[in-house]
Amino acid sequence: MNKPTRIVSVTAFISAVVLLAGCTSPADAPPVTSATSGNAATPLDSGSTSAEVTELTADGASGALIDKLESQHGTQQIGPFKPPTPSIAVSVRCVGTHALHVDVQGVGSFDYQCPADPTAPIYTGVFGVTGIDSVTIVGSSENSTIWAMSINAAD
Repeated sequence: MNKPTRIVSVTAFISAVVLLAGCTSPADAPPVTSATSGNAATPLDSGSTSAEVTELTADGASGALIDKLESQHGTQQIGPFKPPTPSIAVSVRCVGTHALHVDVQGVGSFDYQCPADPTAPIYTGVFGVTGIDSVTIVGSSENSTIWAMSINAAD
């Protein structure tokens, strides 16, 4: 290969890398999630918060509120409690650069990649709890991440 062809090839390669890198943006990507036990999670509409987030809520599901945690850091839990319905909705919102791990102990779990945008949608996972007498739900993320969780009876 002669030098002019090599320069053209290198330039074409660099141009392709730059174009590919600009095709997607992490802010435009959907949340990275994984649900266990066949439980689906869906985003819900949300309100907005200030750019400097010090308070955060996750009031997203439509059923009766069971309990909630607001403006949390690190690891926290709700429960144990007796589920009032055969299914519960676990709604979360977080802001930061880390994932929030939600574990409905003995039932299932999901991970939600926290967006930097405080106006991002609330994320909800619905879990079947038929035949379970006591439920404990643990949320955990890095201390630099602020998060909130609400538990509602699923319709």
